[in-house]
Amino acid sequence: MRKGKTGKAGWLPAVLLLTACGAVETKTGDWMICRDPRPQICTMEYLPVCGETREGERVTHASGCSACARPEILRYRAGACI
Repeated sequence: MRKGKTGKAGWLPAVLLLTACGAVETKTGDWMICRDPRPQICTMEYLPVCGETREGERVTHASGCSACARPEILRYRAGACI
């Protein structure tokens, strides 16, 4: 295997993550895709993320959990929106 690659064939699979708030998300590149069921309770942490709405608008949220709790947010990535 080459450095930075995973899997037997050397491909980079999408990764399913179980977040602290219990939401399952799919990581593709720099983006985390929000999946149902959406979180109903999030911890009060400040790790800003840039969430993208269905219309393509980008909005800064306090955390990935708080971004995915909003039904209009499809995905998010680390860091505040520019």
